[in-house]
Amino acid sequence: MALKSKIPFREKLDKPESPQYIQIKPEQEKRWGKGIMVISTPREIQDIIRSIPTGKLLTMDSLRNIISLKHNVDITCPLTTGIFLRILAEACEESRNQNITKDFVTYWRVLQKDGSINPKFPGGLIFQSQLLESEGFHIIKKGENKYFVSNFQSYILH
Repeated sequence: MALKSKIPFREKLDKPESPQYIQIKPEQEKRWGKGIMVISTPREIQDIIRSIPTGKLLTMDSLRNIISLKHNVDITCPLTTGIFLRILAEACEESRNQNITKDFVTYWRVLQKDGSINPKFPGGLIFQSQLLESEGFHIIKKGENKYFVSNFQSYILH
């Protein structure tokens, strides 16, 4: 199911932003560790996803690791990374519905850290499963609401 928004997601994606760097406070160290955290941007995430070759995947953790390494910081904010990935996914589907291919990326290639498909992506689990299966990945359904890419670790981009 597509998320409703007063502002089109493509417009949110186009909002000019720069990464922000935050010193992790002592009271946050138990959760995040010590050091510097980067808050990425939707366009930076788009560029990383665009670089995922056919037949490869990323997990949210590996996506955040790529961003952290790029910025030479200790951690990438998991909350904003998830939000920006969702904005990107929704913007891609807006583009698809309007036959605009310029900004389209294969966002469905980003899995949860356990190899499960993100249920918040546009179209839900079935749609994401179909997209991944069309690329040759084998999908396993576990329970009512969990879909996994079989042997996903062997497809993770390093």
